[in-house]
Amino acid sequence: MSIPFVGTGGLFTRIGQIGNSLYNINQFQDGTVSGFVNGILAQYNSNPSLSSVLPNLQTQLQNNMITIAPSLQALAQQTTINMVQQVIPAQAGTLSAALNEIIQEMNSASQTVKSCNISITANPISSNTGNGVIVSSTKRGDGRVNENAFPETLRVTCSLDAQTGGQSAGSESFTLLGGLAESSPWMFDWPNSGSGANLNLTAVNGNLSAGSNYLTNSGFENFINNQPSNWVIETGTTGTDILASTRHYDSGTSSLQFAGTGALSAISQTFNSSSGTPINLAPQRSYALNFWTEVDVVPASGVLVVELVSSANQPINDDQGILNQWTLNLNSLSANSWTAQNMVFRVPHVLPAGIKLRLRLSSAISSGSNLFIDRLAMTPLTSAYPGGPGLAIFSGSINFVQNDGWNLVVSNDRGGQTYGATFQTLFDRLFNMRSLNLLLPSAATPTIADTLITV
Repeated sequence: MSIPFVGTGGLFTRIGQIGNSLYNINQFQDGTVSGFVNGILAQYNSNPSLSSVLPNLQTQLQNNMITIAPSLQALAQQTTINMVQQVIPAQAGTLSAALNEIIQEMNSASQTVKSCNISITANPISSNTGNGVIVSSTKRGDGRVNENAFPETLRVTCSLDAQTGGQSAGSESFTLLGGLAESSPWMFDWPNSGSGANLNLTAVNGNLSAGSNYLTNSGFENFINNQPSNWVIETGTTGTDILASTRHYDSGTSSLQFAGTGALSAISQTFNSSSGTPINLAPQRSYALNFWTEVDVVPASGVLVVELVSSANQPINDDQGILNQWTLNLNSLSANSWTAQNMVFRVPHVLPAGIKLRLRLSSAISSGSNLFIDRLAMTPLTSAYPGGPGLAIFSGSINFVQNDGWNLVVSNDRGGQTYGATFQTLFDRLFNMRSLNLLLPSAATPTIADTLITV
C-alpha cells in the first residue's frame, strides 16, 4: 500500500485545496482589498475632518484575512502526518519524517511537481579595489537546485580589511545582507519578499594552507627540485613538463608551470592524507574552487581539466550524475594576463575510496607556450540562509578594502505561478521545507499539476 498522491482523497489533492484557499485570500489581499478601501476613501477625501478619523482599513483587512492561515497550516500538517501514518506508521512520528517518506515515495513512483527556475548573477560594485572574486551556486550539495530561494538582491560588502580593520591581508571579512523579510508567510507578497539574510563571510587566501583553504601548498610557493610539496606529478617529467616558475606568478614568489612540450601532464593532491592535504571532504557538500591562470604565449591548442577523482583515478559524479569536472581551452586566454578561473564541485553521499583533486592536460599545450597556475584554493560553499544560494569569496593579488563587494541578483520564477500557487512553494509555506532541508521531486513537465491549487 502506498500514499495516494492525486485523485479523490489524494495527498496533493487535499493540500491543493488548502493552498487554493491561501491563493484566493492572497489575491483578495493584493487587489480586492485595495479596491474596497479606495472606494471608501473616495467618499471621504473631500472632507478632511472626516477622513482624519478613518482607520488604516487596508492593513486591518489584510491582517484579518490571514487569521485563518495558521488553522489551514495545522490542517495541512496533520493531514500529511495522518496519511503517512495510515500507510507506514513508523514513518509518521514527526512532520519531518512524514515529509521524508512522501519524498521517497514520490521518487519511487516517478512523481514530480513543477520545477522552479533559479538564477544568480554577481555584479561587482563599480568602485572595487580588490581583484578577488565571489563564487556562487544555486544548487544544493546533492546537486538539486534550491528551488525555494527568495528572489532578491543580496548585498555583499567588505566590512573589515587589512588597512583599517585589523584583518590579515587576503582574509578580509564580508557582510551579506538580504532583502527585508515579510513579517508573515501568509501575506500576499510572500515569497517574493526578501530572505532577511544576515551573514558574515571571510575571504579565502589561496596562498595559505590552513583554515578555510582546504588545500595545502596550493599557492605553489614550496618546491623541491621542481616538485611541488604535497602534490604528486602523475604524468609528465618533473622539471621538464611540470616545474616551478619564479618568473611568472600572480602573488608570492612562484607558480606552477605546465610546459608546452607535447606531454599530457597531470598533477594531483589527495584529501585526508598527511602527504597531500589533511582535510576530509564531506558527503553531499558543495565546494568552490578558484585559481589564477596565465600563458606567456597564447597556444594554438591545449586544454586544462580540473576534476575530482578517486584514488584509482575514476571520475566522481555528484548525486545527480553530473561529473565533477571542469575544462578550460587555453587558446581562450590572453598572453601575460592573470585571469581568475572558478568552479563548484559536489561530493556524492556515497564516498569513493579516496578522493583526489587532479589538474591535467587533456590536450597538450602547443610548443613554445606555457601555462602558469597560482593561488589555487578550495573551500565549502556557505549558504546565504537555509535553502538559499551558496557562496564563497576568494582574495586576489590586490587586497580587498572596506566597501568592496557585489550585488547578487537572485531570480525565482516560482514555477510560473503567482501568490505561491505552485506545490514546491506551497509546501515551503506550509511546512517550512527550507529549514528542514527538504525539496519535493520536480520537473519542467510535472506529473502533479499546480492546477490542483489554482482551479
